[in-house]
Amino acid sequence: MTETFTDRLSVERHIGLLLSQVAEALSGVEGDQSLFPVGLPAPLARSLSFAKGTAPGLLAAPAVPTVQTVSRDIDRERDRRIDSGFTFMGHRFQSRPSDRENIMGAAQLAVGAIGQGAEPGNLRWANPDQDFVWITADNQLVPLDAYQVLALFQAGVAFKSALTFHARGLKDAAAEAEDLTAFEWRNGWPE
Repeated sequence: MTETFTDRLSVERHIGLLLSQVAEALSGVEGDQSLFPVGLPAPLARSLSFAKGTAPGLLAAPAVPTVQTVSRDIDRERDRRIDSGFTFMGHRFQSRPSDRENIMGAAQLAVGAIGQGAEPGNLRWANPDQDFVWITADNQLVPLDAYQVLALFQAGVAFKSALTFHARGLKDAAAEAEDLTAFEWRNGWPE
């Protein structure tokens, strides 16, 4: 029978139940001298130890959410989404901290080039010997003029800002929620 899981908690509970069964089965034969005269073989002993140590934590009742724990979860999701990349000109661009730093640096170069007269469509605004290109999340080279680099930067800022304000609204709503266990914050995030 194949089971469908809809959230992390159901996966952890299922694994916890399986580990409990492993621990129970191995505990039943652990001291059986007729099967294992010198004790469980090392791999089974390690499996037993792991199952006994891990299953209880996975099967523990989940903590009742508080405004603080929900807010932390929202912040983690916001940060994960900020770092997951954004779409610009039909391409997915990376947006981890170092990527945002690189985009900001390129935007500063673009502003300088525009100030010195770089024209739209001129792909050699940063280096007269080669077109300026940016590498997308799927490793494609996308040529960009100075104005497009500036627009890439602005799109990244707008993406991060939309996620930040969405998270702020969710945390405000969580503070007002009557039942935090039913409070849904995982869906509806800006793309």
